[in-house]
Amino acid sequence: MEFFANEIKNFLEPISTQFAIKKPSKNLAPDIVIALIGLVIAVFFAIVIFKIIKKILNYPTQSKCDDMVEKLKRHCGDYKVLGFDCEWITIGRVRKPVALLQLASPNGFCGLFRLCHMDHIPESLKNLLADKEIIKVGINPAEDARKLQGDYGIYVASTFDIRYLAAMIRCKPLGLEKLSRSLLNVDFVKPWYIARSNWEFDKLDDDQVEYAANDAFAGVEIFKHLANRLKPRNYRNFTNTDFIAIKSKIEYLLDLDFSENIPITLSTIRVTIPITLLSIRDYLLEAPSGRRLCAVSKSKAEWYLEERLGEKLQSEAFTIRLYNDPFAEDNSYWQTSNQYECVVCGQKDAFACKEVVPREYRMHFPLITQFFTSSDVLHLCLKCNELDIISNIKLRTRLSRKCDAPYSFDQVKEVKKAAETLLTNDNAMSARKRNHLKTILSTHFEEYFIDQHRMVEHGQKVVNKFQTEFGGLKELEIFWRNNFVAYMNPKYLPSFWNWPIEWKYKPEAVSIVG
Repeated sequence: MEFFANEIKNFLEPISTQFAIKKPSKNLAPDIVIALIGLVIAVFFAIVIFKIIKKILNYPTQSKCDDMVEKLKRHCGDYKVLGFDCEWITIGRVRKPVALLQLASPNGFCGLFRLCHMDHIPESLKNLLADKEIIKVGINPAEDARKLQGDYGIYVASTFDIRYLAAMIRCKPLGLEKLSRSLLNVDFVKPWYIARSNWEFDKLDDDQVEYAANDAFAGVEIFKHLANRLKPRNYRNFTNTDFIAIKSKIEYLLDLDFSENIPITLSTIRVTIPITLLSIRDYLLEAPSGRRLCAVSKSKAEWYLEERLGEKLQSEAFTIRLYNDPFAEDNSYWQTSNQYECVVCGQKDAFACKEVVPREYRMHFPLITQFFTSSDVLHLCLKCNELDIISNIKLRTRLSRKCDAPYSFDQVKEVKKAAETLLTNDNAMSARKRNHLKTILSTHFEEYFIDQHRMVEHGQKVVNKFQTEFGGLKELEIFWRNNFVAYMNPKYLPSFWNWPIEWKYKPEAVSIVG
């Protein structure tokens, strides 16, 4: 037993000697310091190299963002207004940070900034949003601004809710869809399944891009329309003078949440006397100073006399001079009587409104183009309107042949022929043929209006054909414009008729970054 114990001791002794812990040398401290310094230097260079690589990888995003911001600033150089909106997703009841920021210029360019995919927010974008001179317009923009501040620390200055501007001209402050429909005659549909879709996808689909861009476009186009109603202009481009004039009226409403309880003073609203289109002659209204205010209907003029608000002057035209100055803006737009004259013959009080591009075609244009063409309306008297309807039938027939898009008039022609045959040759035809012709008539007259499906189908086919084969939608508008001039020979066309139309059909309207 003792023998085995000695053998084990002899075996383990070299091993214990080999792994024995040595006492540290007195010269080891400098080595540790040098090692730590080397480690710090290595970490420092690793961080620098990482940042350089990250900057190189992010350069395309940074560069594209800067380019988009520069384009937006250039577009609102004179008219400093941007359509403004945000999109995000909600999981359960928890809202995630803003995923998408939309900014649209007055000239038809929209930038979509995917904040959820940016490592940091570019300074150029921050500076644009913080610029107090540029008004960011939309529905509830102040709420969106607070979300950006809370989620990313981005300060957004000078937000304005367009519903205040609607209230100023005595329009009901509705939502974006209803304002687009009532003011711009644009059917702006916002499907709920797109609104609630995932805005943090790696790549947005076409429906999401169109939805997001249209939100911002609608905001700025409604603002422009309302601003023009508040202070009319007779030229296409909005100028810096127009912007200064409108900003002075809305400045006290900037950065406020919309509330119907906030008073809008009369000095902010341009109070005008409505002009009745049925009046045969002009009844004029003057300020106490003799300055002409506007033309009114006979009943309204008599009302001013009955209420003792003014006196009738001895003049050729029926004129009333008010005793007190009204809360009205000095603007020559309302001093021109009989604004609605027929563009063909010049007859006053033209009731009919003709869209340059008929609605059955324009409804299939991209929404941004509908915004820009919604105000292209001509006024016609009843007689000229009837002639225009006849010429439009000929044009639609030409388009149906050119674009292989049959129109419902072919069916009407068949029905008319069947009716004439029954009236003139009823006794001479067989019972089988008579029943066939009666079936044609009964089938047609079951409907009390032209088949909407055939109209939509025709319009959509024509629009698609021009988009793909005939030079684009601009050529379709030129087709209708040129033929209207050729058939109707109008002598009193409005100023917008001579404005360039290329800007309405720009190929690049939306750009995405992030």
